[in-house]
Amino acid sequence: MNDFYPILLQLIIKTSTELPSEVTEALKERLAAEEPGSGAASVLETLLENVRLAHERQLPLCQDTGTIHFYITAPENFPRRQFRLDAERAVVEATRLGLLRQNCVESVTGHNTGNNLGYVNPTFHWEESDQADALPQVTLLLKGGGSENVGIQYTLPDEALGAGRDLGGVKACILDAVYRAQGKGCAPGVLGVSIGGDRVGGAEEAKRIGLVNEVYAPEALMEGALAMAKSFTANAPIAVKYSKACIDRGLQMDIDDGIALENELFAM
Repeated sequence: MNDFYPILLQLIIKTSTELPSEVTEALKERLAAEEPGSGAASVLETLLENVRLAHERQLPLCQDTGTIHFYITAPENFPRRQFRLDAERAVVEATRLGLLRQNCVESVTGHNTGNNLGYVNPTFHWEESDQADALPQVTLLLKGGGSENVGIQYTLPDEALGAGRDLGGVKACILDAVYRAQGKGCAPGVLGVSIGGDRVGGAEEAKRIGLVNEVYAPEALMEGALAMAKSFTANAPIAVKYSKACIDRGLQMDIDDGIALENELFAM
């Protein structure tokens, strides 16, 4: 029988107490570029000190460890029930150790379960692998309340914003969402936008495709951009040409004309 409990407990501990090294390095690079004693430098110093203490003392990076989401890609014969039970055991133990805050509260009664187990908590997102012998891949997301509380959904057209059913309307909604979120979430923030579908489906797709590919210091940005451009040009020339045309021309069109352009180019 598979025993996923030990490795899942370690995954929770690592996610709760450590930042990815590239994020920490980016914070250090920004601190070095700031004026000593400035407000920005003070904030960055506090962030980096928090990162150090969390890692050394095995304490949560943030007091709000959020809602718990497991994303699993595995073959058809993967023992899902055993995985879920072991993951729930790991969540209970991590909560007991103080690595997860007791965030699971019954909506109607206000009762806190005390162990982070409850309705859709933790949440499991399953995707079946195409290869029967593929190793399972597990990603853990601890989604804090700050990101949840400033999320917003719009329906276009939006008369209050004067936003039409086109790219300009989408931009107006994005700017309005950012304006409303001021001061309500812990900085720094990452903005994720999903267009089309319902709230659940859009959020799932945004997570799947990734909102951020790379993080560059300002002085390394051009080098990184050129490297990425070279990776694009390594593909079939005609496909790259039409993809660029679709992006460049599509930015100036409404949604209906943009769809027509895609049909024209990619049907060729």
